Amino acid sequence: MINTNLIDDIMEGRQHFISDVLKSWVTTCNRFEQFIDYYQDKILSKIRNAKSDEDLEDIMFEFEIPYLLLLDDRFEIEYEKYKPYNMRGPDFFITFKKSILFNLEVKRIREARSGLHFEKLIQDITSQIQNIPSSLGFSIVVDTLNTDFDIVSKLESSKEAVIKYIENTIQKEEGRLPLGEACEYPIPGFEGELILMLSKPLCKANPDETSYNGGFRPAFYTQKEYRKFGDAILEKIGQMLPNMINVLVIRSDSTTHEEDDLLKSVYTINEMLSKKYEDFFIQKGFQGIQDFLSQWKNLSGILFRSIWVRIGDSKDRNLLWCNEQADQQIPEPIKKHLRRMNKRALLDNE
Repeated sequence: MINTNLIDDIMEGRQHFISDVLKSWVTTCNRFEQFIDYYQDKILSKIRNAKSDEDLEDIMFEFEIPYLLLLDDRFEIEYEKYKPYNMRGPDFFITFKKSILFNLEVKRIREARSGLHFEKLIQDITSQIQNIPSSLGFSIVVDTLNTDFDIVSKLESSKEAVIKYIENTIQKEEGRLPLGEACEYPIPGFEGELILMLSKPLCKANPDETSYNGGFRPAFYTQKEYRKFGDAILEKIGQMLPNMINVLVIRSDSTTHEEDDLLKSVYTINEMLSKKYEDFFIQKGFQGIQDFLSQWKNLSGILFRSIWVRIGDSKDRNLLWCNEQADQQIPEPIKKHLRRMNKRALLDNE
């Protein structure tokens, strides 16, 4: 019998969507439920020490990886195997087909501060608009691909005016918008940037509030996104153990961090090596180039799980970069599984 109370015990009444996610995982994977049960004290400690929603989302991603692996009976997982020995090692020790051993370390790249600030402003606006009784639904949509950072400060200073405009437009259109139709309204002061979309659905569950139908948010590119990947790699390779297969898994919920940024970060690191920029590696915490190289060879590869889902003919959900300079290479069956691994557990038992 599935024990969703296990997640309630771990969350200790803390309200966050991570609770629903974990419950869905334990109900769809018995082996993951057993994993959570066995390590619940460690997980409880992590939840207690999480100071923000972002910290909780870091934890959610950390445990997404064992969930995805444990959907496949070929994998067995130990959590923080090296911690009792006071070793700085990867998060997970994995056994594949009872014969291939490897380590996984996970890292989440967070949304940029501008994106988070914009999202918070939109949440503030929508929470007030939803209190208006109406038969309408609304969205706030970004109308440009070339959004700059000024939109955040402009929206912050104009938030009350935007709320007032949306309120007035809903009241005006309540009796005019035909049933089953939708209409767009440029938001004053944000022409060419933000659009209010109103719709009158044929069947609306709650007439006591204006429903929020979501929207599209801007992507705040800085052209320096690759640096976060580089920092993550340089921070984590010290945890990769010699004479073992070690994989760094990076997840990004950020709309601005993409596959090309990971590849550019690796290229930049190799460029620093070829130009013998000793100071660069010293500034990153290494004793020098030789110290970096001795640790670099322990990193077998990097798996990147992006917010953007890869489409096309390929079945691969994730990007896997393999380090040709590593002492231990990733076996082909592991490569294949990591590339295809997703929430629906696209399994291949060949």
